[in-house]
Amino acid sequence: MSRPLTFAVCYGFMEGVGHSRRLRKLLVKAGFRPSPVTEADIIIAHSAGCVLIPANAKPKLVVYTGMPLALARPQSTWVKATLPRIKDGNLRRELLARLNNTYYGLRHVKRNLGIMRDPKIAKPVIFPKAQTVFIANRYDPWPKGPELDKLVAKQPWAFISLPGTHESLWKEPDRYVAILEHYARLLA
Repeated sequence: MSRPLTFAVCYGFMEGVGHSRRLRKLLVKAGFRPSPVTEADIIIAHSAGCVLIPANAKPKLVVYTGMPLALARPQSTWVKATLPRIKDGNLRRELLARLNNTYYGLRHVKRNLGIMRDPKIAKPVIFPKAQTVFIANRYDPWPKGPELDKLVAKQPWAFISLPGTHESLWKEPDRYVAILEHYARLLA
């Protein structure tokens, strides 16, 4: 019997382990094992985490989700984006998400300031030998535009569009785990 595949998550702006609790739990239940990012077989990178993957990592599978390609700021403000979710009865979830963001914003000040300072020059870390899946959620303003078109034309990746927003990886991790399981089986 072969060893289970390992995984690591690369977090974006004001994100951390608290955001991925459900995702990690589902991955462990599916038979994957957590690992440091430089040793992981599978790297899941969210948002600015796509540019923060250590270059010395040696993944077999990379999943980019919410990669910040669009340079323009999203059209909606935090209040406009949050109000409908609160009205839908998700007040507790939204408050918890904002508390997590605040905590990781303060805990990783240097990393977050770097993300804010360098968005126009930041490039995703690409692993040519790794199988790669690029997920763009329909209502996520960041993985859009001419830069996405260039990646589609140039990279031999799987490109997937899902319903959802920028935070869907954290809020609805089941579909991402199903995608990971599928592509992990292809590694065998």
